[in-house]
Amino acid sequence: MVKKKIKIELYQNQESLSKPILCSFPQNVPPQEFFTAEKTEGAEEKHKNKKSKKMVIEAENKLMKYRATSFSSQNISKNQTSDYMIGVWDKEKHKIRLIDVGSIFTMTQQCKNVKAFKPLKDNLYEGVDYYEKKNQLVNEFGTKKAQSKMQQLKNNIVEEKNINTEKQMTKILKHDVQKAIDEDLKKQDQQEDNSYLREILPAFDATAKKPEFVYFRGGFWPKELNEFIHFKELYKACKQGKEDEEAIKSKYEGASIANMRILVEEEKKDPNTKHLKFRVRGAVFLTYLLRFYRCRETITMSAKELEEYLGIPKDIADHLLNVYSTLSLAKGASEKKFHYVRNKKMKDKLISHIIVLMMVINNYKINVKYIINALKLDLIEIVAYLRQISAFPKKQRKKLEEDGQEETKKIGEKKRKNEWALDSNGDLMVYLKAPMRSIRKK
Repeated sequence: MVKKKIKIELYQNQESLSKPILCSFPQNVPPQEFFTAEKTEGAEEKHKNKKSKKMVIEAENKLMKYRATSFSSQNISKNQTSDYMIGVWDKEKHKIRLIDVGSIFTMTQQCKNVKAFKPLKDNLYEGVDYYEKKNQLVNEFGTKKAQSKMQQLKNNIVEEKNINTEKQMTKILKHDVQKAIDEDLKKQDQQEDNSYLREILPAFDATAKKPEFVYFRGGFWPKELNEFIHFKELYKACKQGKEDEEAIKSKYEGASIANMRILVEEEKKDPNTKHLKFRVRGAVFLTYLLRFYRCRETITMSAKELEEYLGIPKDIADHLLNVYSTLSLAKGASEKKFHYVRNKKMKDKLISHIIVLMMVINNYKINVKYIINALKLDLIEIVAYLRQISAFPKKQRKKLEEDGQEETKKIGEKKRKNEWALDSNGDLMVYLKAPMRSIRKK
C-alpha cells in the first residue's frame, strides 16, 4: 500500500474567482442531456441586487422547472450548521485547494403546463337524499364493517323493475323501503353519538325524571380519595369571611372559593341542605380539576411533581392522570421514558366533568359566565358542552296574543337563538334538564 502526503490549503485570493455553485435537487440530479439545448451551458444566473449580491438560479427542461435563491431561509448563513467548500486537485504541486462555496442552493421543482384544478360541482350533495350521502361517505372513509352494512342495505332495496304489480303498489313499496333505510341509518348515527357521550360524561341515568338523579356522585372520584380532599380549611375561611386572604387565594382556585361561599350561605338559610358534604368536597376537588385542565396536552410531570408544583395531592394526581389522559412513550427517547397525552376525547371528558361538577355544587343550575371565567373558553364552545350534558336556559317564548296568530317557524328559530344570548351584565342561567335531552331515544 503506497502512502502519499497531500497538502490541503485554503485558496486565499477568492474574490477574483468566479466561484462554483453547489446545488441539491429534490430527488436526484437530472442528466445533462435532459435539459433543452439553450440550457445545457449551465444554470441561468440573475443578479437582482448587486449591492447585496442576491442570486437566483433557474433551470428548465420540457417538463420541469427548477429554481433556487441565495436569499432563501435555507441559504442564510446563520441558519446553516456547516460551511461548504469545493476541493480542486493541483497535479503539479500535489495540493488540494479549498474554495469557499458559501452555501448549497436547494433547487425546488415545479411541473410545467399544469392546469389549475376546478371542481366539477360546488355542492356535491345538492339534490342527493340522505341514503346517497351516507353511501358516499362510507365508501370513501368507512371501515370494512360499515361498508358491509351499507352493502346489506343496498341488497334490501326493492327495485321497480323487479316487481310485477300495479303502479300504486310500486310507489308504496319503494317509499316504505327507502323510509326504513333512512331510519336505520339515523339509528346508527344516534348510537355513535350516544356511545361518545357515555365515554366523556360522568356516569348518568338518562331516564331519571329529576335533575338530582341524572348524574351519579360516584362518577367524579372514588370514595377512597375522600380522605385526601381536605375541605375544612376553605370551609372555615368562608364561614369566617377570611376567603380573601392571600394564603387561601394561593391554595385554591377562584371558582372553588366562590362555590364554597355559595354553599356556606346556603347552609345558613337551610341547615338540612342536601348532600352538603359531597358538594363541599366537590368545591375543593374543582381546584385540582382546573389546575390539571391548564396543563399542556403533553404532560411530562409525574404525580409527585404535580403535587409539588400544582398542589394536587399525589393520590388525586394519579387518579387525574389515569382518567383524563393516556400513558404514552416519548418520541425519540433512547431510554424508556413515558409521559401522558390528552387527546380531544380526554379534553372533552375533562371539560364535561368540570361543568357537571360545578352544576351539582350549585344545585343543578349555574350562571354561564362563571364557567367562561373558569375554563377561558368562548360562549359558543361552552354552549356545545352544555347541550351535551343536557343543560339549557329557560324558554322565553312570548305568546302572540294581540293578533291571535300562531308562532311561525322563523320566529321560533330566532327565539331559540336568543335563549343562549348573554344579557347586558354578561349573565345567562342554565338548568340541568331531566330526562336528558342530549341522549337520543332509539
